[in-house]
Amino acid sequence: MFKLSSAQIDELSHFALVSDKETRHELSQKIIQDENDYTSNFTGAFRRRINAYSKTGLRATSIRLSPRGERKAGCDAAIIISSNDELKVALFEAKWPRISTPYNWDYLRTSKTAQFSHYSNQLDRQSHYWPEFAVFEMFYCEFAAKAQPQYMQDEGSTCVWHDTAMLFKTNYMPPNAAWSQSDLKLMLQNGNLSIEDIVRAFGKCDVGKAISYGRLIGITRDLSLPSNILYIDAGGNVDFNGDDF
Repeated sequence: MFKLSSAQIDELSHFALVSDKETRHELSQKIIQDENDYTSNFTGAFRRRINAYSKTGLRATSIRLSPRGERKAGCDAAIIISSNDELKVALFEAKWPRISTPYNWDYLRTSKTAQFSHYSNQLDRQSHYWPEFAVFEMFYCEFAAKAQPQYMQDEGSTCVWHDTAMLFKTNYMPPNAAWSQSDLKLMLQNGNLSIEDIVRAFGKCDVGKAISYGRLIGITRDLSLPSNILYIDAGGNVDFNGDDF
């Protein structure tokens, strides 16, 4: 049965927040270049902090797959935690809306029959994984800590769960309209979370369900997960061999 100790949950949520704060600082200093750079630096910092400072037996490994899963999942990265022969999976889509300047962070795509929002389409694809997986949206912020607009988090990124974004899309977004900075502001003003809040709820099993998979390679391939994966071993026995990838 999947179960993290309260000490492990405390470590994970704290390590995630500190890693996000560090990466946001580098974004504010223009060291981070784009969304992919931020995501890679955030998950890398999270991994290093777990391996360097965990006192509860946590271990972490970064996995890079061939980039084939993002389009199906509508997400940029995955965090997988193993415990007692079970796994929990979190997926997140990262956006950098560049709120310090006018910027079109979403755009319209064209099919044979209609135009549609790229981000709304990503949310629709994410729905196939929710609520079995803990799916969330992570909005990066280029402002220095505590200098951002009030509707965003003080120190790290600003997050919402997938169902919150879907509800906003359903209630406020026309099918053929791209999301604007004003749309994002309205959504986040109605409530948002820090990455610490997200990881704590995920670790406590308040969001997402545990699944049984004998080999990590199986879940990543069978479910077309994103190519950027942070795998965290919390005392489980899921078989992982990096050579399989």
